[in-house]
Amino acid sequence: MGSDVYREMVVLLGEIALLAVVVAACGAVALAARRVGRALLLAATGAGVVANGALAVLLVRGDWSVTYVVDHSRSDTSVLLRLAGLWAGAEGSFLLWTTLTCAAAVVAAHLARAPARPAAVRVGGVLAAVGGLVALTVLDPFDRLEIPAVTGAGMQPILEHPAMLWHPPLLYGGMLGLLVPTLLAATDRVPDRHVTRRATAVALGLLTAGLATGGRWAYAELGWGGYWGWDPVENVALVAWALGLAALHLPRRTPMVAQRLALGLPAVAVVWGTVLTRTYSVTSVHAFSSDPSINRAILALGVVSTVVPLVAAFRAGVPTAADPAADGADDTSRTAGPDSGLAAGRARFRWVSVALAGFVAVVVTAGTVAPMVREAAGGDESLVAGSYYAGLVGPAALAAGLVLAWFGRRWWLAG
Repeated sequence: MGSDVYREMVVLLGEIALLAVVVAACGAVALAARRVGRALLLAATGAGVVANGALAVLLVRGDWSVTYVVDHSRSDTSVLLRLAGLWAGAEGSFLLWTTLTCAAAVVAAHLARAPARPAAVRVGGVLAAVGGLVALTVLDPFDRLEIPAVTGAGMQPILEHPAMLWHPPLLYGGMLGLLVPTLLAATDRVPDRHVTRRATAVALGLLTAGLATGGRWAYAELGWGGYWGWDPVENVALVAWALGLAALHLPRRTPMVAQRLALGLPAVAVVWGTVLTRTYSVTSVHAFSSDPSINRAILALGVVSTVVPLVAAFRAGVPTAADPAADGADDTSRTAGPDSGLAAGRARFRWVSVALAGFVAVVVTAGTVAPMVREAAGGDESLVAGSYYAGLVGPAALAAGLVLAWFGRRWWLAG
């Protein structure tokens, strides 16, 4: 009896925390111009953490009266694998997504310059509120069964791997970490270049670790070449990684409008890549559901996550000559003297890097959406073979290595 009461309390705590995410995020939007707005955004993040903690307790203890626990956990697996069920299905993954969105909004609001801070809080709050509302209504992780099950069905066999413990959180953290520079670029007419570069670099670090662990996992499951034949979700993350790398290497002389656009593209790739792969638009072992209501909710979130930052960017306006660093005036390539040639060489290296990263993003995007295009045309919807990626991306990676070695040699000799 005591155990049943305890489980009911945990479920109730999770539901209240999920509701608190929505309420706090809406409050942050309404009070964005005040300091309390940022505090409410932080409170929404904390509520998301509590909701995730409640679901984790239910998974580890095996509450077979909760639908999500029954579908993504079972009693004969280890505690750690039961805990990994947090991100094994639609409801848990979306709860994690919403929490990380709140966290990214908090970081962006903290890093934003004072004039742009209210807009950053407002945009981040809208995204967090919509995500929480979807989790509360359509993808409720605390939904109950009328008659409790005896045990759970567990995760898909291919997901019951130790990498399930760290690969998805790293991947999610990296992808939603790219939301931070996007919010900074959307809400500030002239975002601080150094701040956006650091935020992008941190997100890319997490994403690199996620891609590396995913590739190793695929190699262990499917053999040599398994990475490219594994799942489009990994390809979506690679597209975002390539676009983030391109944004990171843009020369300082690049017009600020182009810099803001480049900072926003990785997050757009994350959002719409997730929409495509999670709604069965592209065949994926990680697709959430064929339920039309869930697919519509994910599509609506994709639209909101694109339109709201875009509207904020239009409201922030286009940089003018009066804005500091609006045209990259702090570029070291203007430096006169013996270092000017070295600075120009670095600028050329950056443009080559941007071109190579952009090429990789285009190639991987084309390969990922090709099955959807073929299906729409009445053809075969099978995934593109790994040889396509290896034959195009492989030479690009080799070229990137050669370019890096060449310019590194020039810098070393110049030093």
